[in-house]
This record gives sequence, C-alpha cells and structure tokens, in this order.
Amino acid sequence: MFADTKVFGAFAVDDLAQARKFYGEMLGVRVSEQHGLLTLHLAGGRDTRVYPKPDHTPATYTVLMIQVDDIEAAVGELTEHGVQFERYDGMDQDERGVTRGGGPFIAAWFKDPAGNILEVLLDHARRGRRRATAVRARRHFRAPPEAHPRKKAGERFGDPHVCAQLTWSPSPARSPLGPGPLTAGSLRYTA
Repeated sequence: MFADTKVFGAFAVDDLAQARKFYGEMLGVRVSEQHGLLTLHLAGGRDTRVYPKPDHTPATYTVLMIQVDDIEAAVGELTEHGVQFERYDGMDQDERGVTRGGGPFIAAWFKDPAGNILEVLLDHARRGRRRATAVRARRHFRAPPEAHPRKKAGERFGDPHVCAQLTWSPSPARSPLGPGPLTAGSLRYTA
C-alpha cells in the first residue's frame, strides 16, 4: 500500500528554538522552519520533522541514530562542546560512555535539550567491508580517477558496492559530525 510513498519520522520537543540551535548549530544538520515546525534535512533525503509540544515528555528510546565514520572523534568533539553521554546500568561502556559489545555496532548515547535520546554509532562490520573495497579498488586503479572513464556500478568489478565506495575527491580533514561553526565535514548516512 505505501511501498512507493514518501515516509518520514517525527519527534516532539518542548522548545523549538533550542532544538533549532542544537540540531542546526551544534550538530551541523541543515534545518528549516515552516508553519511552526522544524525540519531536519538529513543526508540521503531522510527529512525528519520536529514539532513543539508544550506538555512534552522526553522519549525513553533513541529517536535519531547518527552513523559516523569515527566514533572516538565524534564523541570527543561532542564532549568538547558540552554534550554529556548517557550511562546505562548493565551495559558495558567505557569512561566516555561508548559501548563496544553486542553486535556489529560501536555506539554512545546523548540527549538533545528536550531530553530526547540520540545515538552516534559506528557499524564496524560495514567499515571493514569499506576498507576491503578500498583495497580491491587500489589494485584496479593505479592512476588518478580522471584518467579512467566513469563506470556504471558493478560494470568493472561485478560488485555494485565497489564502484559505489570509490570516492577520489581530495578532502580536508573532516569532522565526523558535519558542517557548521564547529565542524568542517558533513553529517551523512552511509547506504
């Protein structure tokens, strides 16, 4: 019924101005506001609506998961800017609040100004696949990418992930958190 229908998530906050400042300035997410609602324009076309609710009660579950390439850098940068990471009973977390056990993810949780739970995570299984892809790619591409014609995904290697993972654009040192006054990269979901 809704297979081809655009779907988006939403969550409530008690103060829209604080949410705009936190998500837009602190986290570097592109935001817009219209009709009293805030939209987080997340990478990959995953807009998420944030709406004010006067009797707001913070979510007791994770409302937004932010996949990063470097969990240590993300946690470090957020900590430097005053973010406190949550500690949970029964969960094996290091002194910074990062958990490395239980599955393919390394993660840490923190709260937005409204008390909603957010998570930064690193999918180390996916990261390992990307590293392997980069190694395979180096075997095939010895010259700069400009010297090679563009190939459709999978055409050269028979694996759509190989072509999808090849990015040869030089980039300055990037932050895992994204653009904005505190960072120089981009917040993104890897697909």
